[in-house]
Amino acid sequence: MIHRVDVFHLSGQELVTTAEALATIVRRRTAGGSHLEIAPHPSSHPLMTLIVQDSFAVLHYFGSVDDPGWQSRGNLHAVPAVVEFPDPTGSVMTLPGAAVIDLVTAERCVTAFAESLSRPGLVEWMRL
Repeated sequence: MIHRVDVFHLSGQELVTTAEALATIVRRRTAGGSHLEIAPHPSSHPLMTLIVQDSFAVLHYFGSVDDPGWQSRGNLHAVPAVVEFPDPTGSVMTLPGAAVIDLVTAERCVTAFAESLSRPGLVEWMRL
């Protein structure tokens, strides 16, 4: 069972109350990419972001407003040094290939976050 979470995405915001509804949003793509921010309703933190482009994903976790955050440590081998991802402003965000993880693990991390509201232990993390 997940907590009630607000999910902000490239085309709006949704209040999500079930794992199934969260999975549906996580799997949506616009031109091969997506950028989600997930936080407990109605708070702003803890906050997890999921950024996807094609088969690449990067996660960020922020425990509080003042927390500089954590970034996923990549689990893939054939990844470029930098990867371009969609940004909510409509521009492109460039992130290090060393942060890229596989989509299945990324989706599992988002669900784990929504269940516990803590940083998932399913991936390694690096401090920002």
